[in-house]
Amino acid sequence: MRELRNVVEYANVKCRGATISERHLPEEVLTDTDPRSASRPSRPGPKPKLTPEEVASALQRADGNRSRAAKLLSVGRTTLYRYLADMERV
Repeated sequence: MRELRNVVEYANVKCRGATISERHLPEEVLTDTDPRSASRPSRPGPKPKLTPEEVASALQRADGNRSRAAKLLSVGRTTLYRYLADMERV
């Protein structure tokens, strides 16, 4: 919602007339029609806490016990559970 508001405000500033057209929109809106597109440039953000290799290794050392694997990874149990659930969706 915030992104949409920003686009409308940007177009409003760029447009001097009564009608906003395509030329008043920011370039990134015109080139990326699907916000879930894999080609979309990633936004800067925090580095992921876990990598697939680290998780697999920890689960193997913990004999599949997720609670122990989370301790080995020095993360909370829910962080590991959420990570595994996200990986299942991909």
